Amino acid sequence: MRLRDNWVVGIILLISLTATGLSFAYEKRQAFARNQAAFDRASLVIQDDLTTMIEAYGQFMRGGVALFNVSDDVNREEFRSYVESVRLTEKYPGIQGISFNPILRGAAEKAAHESAVRRKDLPDYTVIPAGDRDVYAPVQFIEPMNVRNERALGFDIYSESNRRAAAQQAIVDGSPSLTSKLKLVQEDANGELDLIQAGVLLVFPVYFGGNTGSDPDGLIVSVFRMGDLMQSISEHAGNQFGSHVNVTLYDGATATPDNILYATPNSFSAGSYRTEGTLRLFNKEWLFETTSTQTFDESRANDSSIIILGAGILVSLLLTSLAWGQAARNLESRRATAKLTASNARIEFLMREINHRSKNLLSLVLVIARQTGKGDPSQFASSFSERLRALATSQDLLVKSRWREVALDALLHSQLSHFADLIGTRIHIVGDHIGLSAANAQTLGMAIHELATNASKYGALANDTGTILITWEEMQSDNVSEFRMSWVERNGPPITAPESSGFGVKVSETMVKIALAGVIETKFDPAGFEWHLLCPLDRIHQSEDADLSRFEEV
Repeated sequence: MRLRDNWVVGIILLISLTATGLSFAYEKRQAFARNQAAFDRASLVIQDDLTTMIEAYGQFMRGGVALFNVSDDVNREEFRSYVESVRLTEKYPGIQGISFNPILRGAAEKAAHESAVRRKDLPDYTVIPAGDRDVYAPVQFIEPMNVRNERALGFDIYSESNRRAAAQQAIVDGSPSLTSKLKLVQEDANGELDLIQAGVLLVFPVYFGGNTGSDPDGLIVSVFRMGDLMQSISEHAGNQFGSHVNVTLYDGATATPDNILYATPNSFSAGSYRTEGTLRLFNKEWLFETTSTQTFDESRANDSSIIILGAGILVSLLLTSLAWGQAARNLESRRATAKLTASNARIEFLMREINHRSKNLLSLVLVIARQTGKGDPSQFASSFSERLRALATSQDLLVKSRWREVALDALLHSQLSHFADLIGTRIHIVGDHIGLSAANAQTLGMAIHELATNASKYGALANDTGTILITWEEMQSDNVSEFRMSWVERNGPPITAPESSGFGVKVSETMVKIALAGVIETKFDPAGFEWHLLCPLDRIHQSEDADLSRFEEV
């Protein structure tokens, strides 16, 4: 070939490979962006659930405040009845408890308070820690009353600066206020250290009789163990902690070990995706950080970029081959034009066409012979002759159509001619007219023959009750025209998937997949065997012969 032709072929190969590399890199970035967006949405759901739940607790506390607004003498049983009536553990999961803390000013009020509580229902009640302070806010009532919450009875939240600051902020704002991270008095410091969790309090002022113009008479306090709270979000809101998402919650805007409110226990191996956000709840700011796990990454993995790379390389080689072949044909054409007259050129064209089709037919016969020979030698003659007859049937239709277009329904009737008496009763063929190219008529004809042979041996035609439904249709999906064909057997003998695949499977699956650039799905269901083909509609009409060398390599 001429030097110019070599340069053209080289440039085509370089451009196509460059385009493939760029497409591969772009798709890889897009896949990462799609997965990051999906992970961001999952993280946002967890954030929203946490925010919604904490805000719901704030509304619940307003109901507790209302209880004391109408009475200045609520006793322990009334408080317990109120908490039970709102179904605290059922409707507000994740809360450790809710308490009422009267505000006592000076040692005299504290002493009077201790005396009254001991006289009423708790003989051993004492405000702790001991010592004189200007203001006290001890836990008088707390529900649900369990072993853990009993430890909090009498504890003065004004004795600790973190709790006191939240209480004072709530009084100033007249709305719930959150503490910073703290260790709850409910935690058992003498044992079961692995169960200790970080906690926070949500505090709301109480005014007896609703007299907000005076000093507050007490506090309603919600107690949260952060591990229990986050677990309840996972269980009740349906979020997937642990296996897909690792969650870390920090008190404040700084991610430091000392600020960790919650971290997913037994964290899985870290994945590739991460997101963070800020939650603002009742005068507090929390940093919310999530990282994916390997499980999440694997669930979102796809091979689109690899497919693009492989397909791009294949297309690059194909384009280069076509360009090379075209250059070779141009050279041959130039030589032929110089030597032959117009009449000789026409004769040569016809001879080439005959030679081309003969070679393709002989190649197909050779493939059939080789593959059939891999089976039972005693069955070679009958299997080989049956497959040649199926091929001959397709050839007859192609000759009648002058190697142009073969109707799919005509191809089915010809390949199923030895079951003609069953068509319409046990074999049903449904589909609009659609034409096949010569190459595809040969391929589908062989596949239909193999499906019918298997049905007569093992499937729906192996007994007297089985039926076969053959359907096809043209479909539109995302502005792409597609062709779908199905072979569905019912009421035949019970079937199971074969342990190994023979030539029939290669013809009905691999050869069709290669020729039509489609997808083959087979199902060995107890109800019956199914075979489904989905491919681009334009491949049905393509005129190129199947690449048999690829078929033999499979």
